[in-house]
Amino acid sequence: MKLHLIIMLLLLSFVSACSTNYIVESDYKEDFDFSKVGTYYLVESDITKNIKVSELDKDRIDKAIKNEFKNKKKIPVKKEDADVLVSYFIITKDNLEVNAFNGGYSHLGGYGTGLHEVNVKQYTEGTLVIDFIDNDSKKLVWRSSVSKPLKNKGTPEQRQQIVQEVIAAMTIMMPI
Repeated sequence: MKLHLIIMLLLLSFVSACSTNYIVESDYKEDFDFSKVGTYYLVESDITKNIKVSELDKDRIDKAIKNEFKNKKKIPVKKEDADVLVSYFIITKDNLEVNAFNGGYSHLGGYGTGLHEVNVKQYTEGTLVIDFIDNDSKKLVWRSSVSKPLKNKGTPEQRQQIVQEVIAAMTIMMPI
């Protein structure tokens, strides 16, 4: 188990070095035997109740999660047959970023004044949370989350690539 933890920490430092502007946080139940997880069921998410998340985004997240599980050789099955249930949700919040700069020095009418510039940027931050629930006990056994500014730029392919990168960064720390 210690070797597994060391490998996970090394992978986390690698992902952190490669990531852009988001940090993944993960936690898991230490006494759960993740080595026995071979099947999963992706619980239908209702994230589209959040007006900042579209059905298209939901489909991108579903696809990325399924790709990661396929890469880890986990098999999708019916809910009643799954070892773990996988669910996710998104929280959004509006933020302001304020930056003030000293733009230099000016002599106006014989008096010295400092020139100041203030930039204000409004943006929406999204937090994606993925949970694994043990299907037998119905208890949470793993959670990962990541927060980053939401951007509605790029082609559908570029958006899928970004979602895939975020999900990959989150699931690299999965103990399965």
